[in-house]
Amino acid sequence: MKSITPLQQSFRLHEFQGTIAVSVRMNGRPHVFSVDIYSYLRQEHPETHLGWWSFTLPPGERMIQFYVDFRSVTRDSVRMIVDGAKTSCTDSWVNPSYLLDPLQDLQLVLRDEKLQIRELSHVIMKIDDPMVLKQFYARLHAGGGYGTPLPFLPTMHFYKLSVLQKLFTKYVPAGGKALDLGCGRCLFTDIQPNWPFQIFAGDLDLGLIRERKKEVPQNHWFLSDASHAPFQSGSFDAMFAGEIIEHVTDPFPVLQEWKRVLKPGGILILTTPNRERLLAKIEGRERPYSPDHLYEFSYRELRDDILPRAGLKVIDSTGIYLEVLLNWLSGNPRRDYLQAEWNQEKYKPLMKTFNRLGRIFPQFSLDMIFVCQNP
Repeated sequence: MKSITPLQQSFRLHEFQGTIAVSVRMNGRPHVFSVDIYSYLRQEHPETHLGWWSFTLPPGERMIQFYVDFRSVTRDSVRMIVDGAKTSCTDSWVNPSYLLDPLQDLQLVLRDEKLQIRELSHVIMKIDDPMVLKQFYARLHAGGGYGTPLPFLPTMHFYKLSVLQKLFTKYVPAGGKALDLGCGRCLFTDIQPNWPFQIFAGDLDLGLIRERKKEVPQNHWFLSDASHAPFQSGSFDAMFAGEIIEHVTDPFPVLQEWKRVLKPGGILILTTPNRERLLAKIEGRERPYSPDHLYEFSYRELRDDILPRAGLKVIDSTGIYLEVLLNWLSGNPRRDYLQAEWNQEKYKPLMKTFNRLGRIFPQFSLDMIFVCQNP
């Protein structure tokens, strides 16, 4: 039985402050306990290390809380709450130059008297402050963006394009109007240069919009964020939202905004990562796919709850890629070999096979595609 058990898999900071509840079961054995915080998916000291704070845990069995306050990074940024009283740490190391990411990996670490780790639990600390998001994307694009020379992501991307091509052909009417919000390069034009319908593509990156307008003049390019469509209600026959909903700070009103610009009977095609992908289910904890994914949903959650509550009727859905080749017998955290050691050209046939397996088990797939209708 574990001595330290977080009562939630993730928590959200409001104005850089928040609280996480922890169940503690201490039997009096010597131990060293600390709250250790890194950037999510990047554990490198000191560059991506926010700091650690050590505490003396109360004996016996009880529920305690940890209050975090990162309006500034100091010794008192993390404090323990026992019976309503806040207690400062006994020791700490902090990194004042650390730049907050949208997601942090908060680790609850229990060590023995020889400082060997006895227990380690991970909790996702989410920060949906617009300035944090803006600074994160500035750092990301300064470092080359999401691009990678390794084959896994491009292989999955091209498979997704083939699936989307069939869906666009089936559901977007010839002579109609299609909207692509948060378009980036615009997947419509990555699939093929010409479609039998008009494409309106919007993004916040002015330089990219200007570049793409020159390259693909037949599209209608405009500046806009993904949360607000600068069009009248009922303007479009179809809309595509590719890998967008997981990045916005409040998904539900965004879905309603997307519904607003669709005509009655209009189609929304949405892609997003699956919170309950196979790797996350096997580990039994939240494992966002990227450090800027503030909201990831499960397949059933979107199909049966979120999309219907937003007034959208799901008429088609599928999954992409199944993480089958895991280190099943060892490893914490677990990893998918095809995204780690086997992320090599010679394993591309396996990647293509497991991309297709996502169709059979969409509830456990890495990525999901939903086709919804505005009734």
